Amino acid sequence: MAGAIVAFASLLGVLVYWGVRIGREVTLMVFRIGVCLKLLPFACLYVATWFAFSGDAVFLLLALPLIWMSATDLDAQRIPDLANLGVAIFGLGWVFYSATATVALIEFGFAVAAYAVFWGLGEIYWRRTGEEALGIGDAKLIGAGVLCCGADMLWFFLFLASIAGICGTLFLSWRRGGAVRGIAFGPYLAYAIFVVALMGQEWSSP
Repeated sequence: MAGAIVAFASLLGVLVYWGVRIGREVTLMVFRIGVCLKLLPFACLYVATWFAFSGDAVFLLLALPLIWMSATDLDAQRIPDLANLGVAIFGLGWVFYSATATVALIEFGFAVAAYAVFWGLGEIYWRRTGEEALGIGDAKLIGAGVLCCGADMLWFFLFLASIAGICGTLFLSWRRGGAVRGIAFGPYLAYAIFVVALMGQEWSSP
């Protein structure tokens, strides 16, 4: 009986915590005009990509947090924890739906390991140089991306995001006539995850 009460209280605490977080994040998003203005082009990009791959309708649920985090990162150089959580929940649900529980647990382990490795690398770089190369939000997104795309596709969505990021940086440097610093990597990483997730769905179709 005591265990059930503790479990219920813990669940209630988590729901209240995330309820407050949701309210705070949504309020911040509504009042940040910069984020709102950037949502529409990202939404058009993701919907067009979804149509191009003839994606399952469920992948539009994945697009929602990716669009939100892309606009927020571009505007404020941060990735909301709630958006990362949404991507992770989608990925975990997709793995449980499309594979066995054992495979899902293995993928979850790889996701945690990927987050830990990339967070560690980013922390080491920051301590050595005093500059942030890969933020903790990016590391969380990489871990969530493993759940959406599979551990075997980690290298691929990182490769796509890196190539896109390099091209984007070169373009901005050319437009501004000089080196550009502090480029948001989240939008490139988010879109790469979406594309690879859709590709995985296409490959697994009969």
